[in-house]
This record gives sequence, C-alpha cells and structure tokens, in this order.
Amino acid sequence: MEQSTFSLLIGQLKQLLLIYRALFTLADEKKQAIIQNHIELINMITMKETKAMKPVPELESSTRSFLTKLQRELGFRPKLKMTLSEMVQLLTDPQQKLELSQLQADLAQVSDKLKQANEHNQQLIQLSLEYVNFSLDVMCGPPEDEVTYKRPTLSNDVQKRTGIYDRRL
Repeated sequence: MEQSTFSLLIGQLKQLLLIYRALFTLADEKKQAIIQNHIELINMITMKETKAMKPVPELESSTRSFLTKLQRELGFRPKLKMTLSEMVQLLTDPQQKLELSQLQADLAQVSDKLKQANEHNQQLIQLSLEYVNFSLDVMCGPPEDEVTYKRPTLSNDVQKRTGIYDRRL
C-alpha cells in the first residue's frame, strides 16, 4: 500500500526532529567539555555533530518536495517557500492539522533551544580564548606590533614581550 504524501511529509519532519534533539544533546555535552577544558572530547563531539548534520540538507529538500506535492493534491498552486504554519492552514482534516501543527511547534522549540545552546557554547569558547590571551599577556607581555620598518639587530635573542609577571625573582 502506497503511503500518502502527508504521512511521508510527517515522516521526514519526525526524522528532522530526532536529528535536532540529538544535536541539542551533543551541544549540552559540548558545553560540559568546554567548561572542563577537554579539547579531545570537544573535537569528538564536533565530529559527531558534523555526522549528525549530514542528512539534514537532503531531508529538508525532500520535505520541500512533499510540501509542494501536498499543495497540488489539495488543489492549490504550489508555493515554493511555504512554511509549515501555512500548510496547516491549507489542510482540511482536523487530525492532520493537529499532527502537523504539533510537529511544527516541536521543531520550532527544539530549534530555538539548539540555537541558544550553540550561542552559549560560542560565548564560553570566546571567554576561554580571552582568558588564554590574558594569561599570555600577564606572563609574557602584549605582543609588539611592528608596523613600521626597524633596522634588524645583530642580536636575535632579545625578548620582545615584557610581562607583568617577573620571573627573575
């Protein structure tokens, strides 16, 4: 028995939802790895995220195709950039409306949570980099910016950074 276009669309959206939930779990694991400064674990999680994201473009493309096909089946001229909310309005079956609107809400919620988690992780990484740079500046001094030409010195072992920390004590 051939599946309806609506059930194929729902199947695609459920797969996307599972991927987004898995990515959110990975983002949470990454946050802990960043906080604990486990570089190897961060790299492993990043590779898992990349692998999990691989089927997303194809799923999104086929979802668009199913949306277009469903619009035709419902007797509407296909709109290429139709949103799920707009599709819910076109449906006449109350059960289908409910199922699609619930799935759309779940996707939006997980997508927002994933976006916030990724932004938080970026902030943590930025803070970590700023701390490393500050530590280097304290230990060795800020790097000298040599914008203009200077005559090369005979001695190459001149220390170019002078930090706040005096290691000669």
